[in-house]
Amino acid sequence: MFEGNPIHSTYLYDYLLIIIVACTFIVLRAFYLNPKVFSRILHSPFNLNESKKLLHDTNIIISRTSFFLNIVFVISFSIFCYLTLSVFEVDLLTDMNISNHMVFLAMIFGVLLLFYLSRHMLYTLVGYVSNHISLQHHYIQIWMNLNKWFGLILLPMLLALMYFPDHIKPYIIYIFAVVFGFQFVFKLIQGFKISAGKRVSLLVIFLYLCTLELLPVSVVIKYMTGII
Repeated sequence: MFEGNPIHSTYLYDYLLIIIVACTFIVLRAFYLNPKVFSRILHSPFNLNESKKLLHDTNIIISRTSFFLNIVFVISFSIFCYLTLSVFEVDLLTDMNISNHMVFLAMIFGVLLLFYLSRHMLYTLVGYVSNHISLQHHYIQIWMNLNKWFGLILLPMLLALMYFPDHIKPYIIYIFAVVFGFQFVFKLIQGFKISAGKRVSLLVIFLYLCTLELLPVSVVIKYMTGII
């Protein structure tokens, strides 16, 4: 992938492994804060009643657990993006004139963090503008809690991308892409259910899906297929 310091160098894998182990400890910390809350958060995207109840029951334990799992998601997804570029031998470091791999990884983390914070703010703004702020908060919670699942799923997949034979690694990425696609569709279905429960106009739902969900995903897919 990258000239100068190859991705397969031992020191880089050591750093990535340390980060993954640290993420594992963060997950354990989140679990032991309150195992019941941990379970409720992961169960909530699949049960709208539980999700709504969790939204109203928000307290410091729920907030801390959510924060820890959100951080794990962004970190693990950042490493996944980095390793994906490696597997498909996409050399962005040379194009961006960056010589340090960890700096590049930190940049990916910053971009993803900014992206998800921006989407959170945009979702909230749409909720205020459309006068459906409670509905939008419910949808945001489903979206973010599904991301927490992906943060957990990614941890073993990252180890596979680091240490499995090279010819297997693309299939791991394809599997994740399929799972991510199912997650995206499931999120839209859950969003449609809570919108229908609030008697939101089908036209409003259609316009929302096109502008805030399908369009950004289409742009990302077009960009990714263009560089891989």
